[in-house]
Amino acid sequence: MKRRALSKLDSGPCIYICGNFLSTEYKIGKSREINKTLATYRRKDPSTVLFALVYIPDSDLDIVDSTLLRALGGYKVFLNHEVVDGISPRNIVKKLIAILGIIDVEGRSASLQTLNEFNSDVLNDDLNEYDLSKFLVSEIVPKD
Repeated sequence: MKRRALSKLDSGPCIYICGNFLSTEYKIGKSREINKTLATYRRKDPSTVLFALVYIPDSDLDIVDSTLLRALGGYKVFLNHEVVDGISPRNIVKKLIAILGIIDVEGRSASLQTLNEFNSDVLNDDLNEYDLSKFLVSEIVPKD
């Protein structure tokens, strides 16, 4: 796989969904430095793709992360509390949006263009051979 410079994402506290684009397992996590976090994953697995990224106020990051992981309890992979299987990134984000609404926290999603640019830097030039569009999630995260 050809290595290129990674696109930079906006900094700030966030919830992310990432994983190998050929797998059905997804890592759910929180980060205050997403570029460093994803660079670490990519060193371990160069095929790591960012499926969704939602920025959350720092004061709410821990509660949103723990609530989301609790809501995904039935999908957790044995021995890893942050990896899920059997649920799509889109449905994970739907749960996240519901949680944000219930606890009255505003979130801001990375755009689909940002996700595509970031992922194209990770994958080789054959990215177009894989249709990631049905997996990438960029939802408007409303606050009522």
